[in-house]
Amino acid sequence: MRNNLKVILSFIASLLMVWTVGYAVAASVQCVTSGEKTSNTLIATGEVDIYGVTIFTNGSNTARVTLHDNTTASGAVIMPQVILPGAEGVAQLRWNPPIHAFNGAYLVISGTGASASVEKGF
Repeated sequence: MRNNLKVILSFIASLLMVWTVGYAVAASVQCVTSGEKTSNTLIATGEVDIYGVTIFTNGSNTARVTLHDNTTASGAVIMPQVILPGAEGVAQLRWNPPIHAFNGAYLVISGTGASASVEKGF
């Protein structure tokens, strides 16, 4: 009985250590949103981690959103075009681990009433 108690306590202690380390790592990420964007725009310059993109429609028209690794739309595509039908309204894409952009992040948006926000970390 005493050995079982030691095993259980050791297991609980291990779980607490893993949880504490995981919490410390997660807490060190500074994640911010770009705010809602309605047209093509520069999201970040230099290296940046992209944790997510939220896409909005106006309820009737299709939204198309692409993300590039650069300060312009000429950079490598790091998020291929996402097409969201107008009736869908909103879609959230999340990445864990995040998408890493080396040269910046540039958002391309098309569609009447389309908008998007990008969650980024430094």
